[in-house]
Amino acid sequence: MRAANTVTGITSALWFALFVMGRDLIHGVYVQGYRVAPNAGQVDYYIIYPLVAVVLLLFAGWTGNIWRKPIIALVPALLIGFAVLPFLLGYTGGM
Repeated sequence: MRAANTVTGITSALWFALFVMGRDLIHGVYVQGYRVAPNAGQVDYYIIYPLVAVVLLLFAGWTGNIWRKPIIALVPALLIGFAVLPFLLGYTGGM
């Protein structure tokens, strides 16, 4: 259980850091001036997707700990952890 919780915690921290950076990026759009607002795609990509990843990871970790099955926490943590790589390509503007 310890390894699954560690992987889940590290992956959750990474996605939460992306959420915090995205929140700051969205705030940066608002301070550009009057009548400037982020579009729906920016809000989804910078705030909603990382937040959904964190919630899914926390739910998987919670479920795995309740049932004492580390595979329930480990598999989603690894899948969502590897999903950060393609996510960062769009987050940084691509190659």
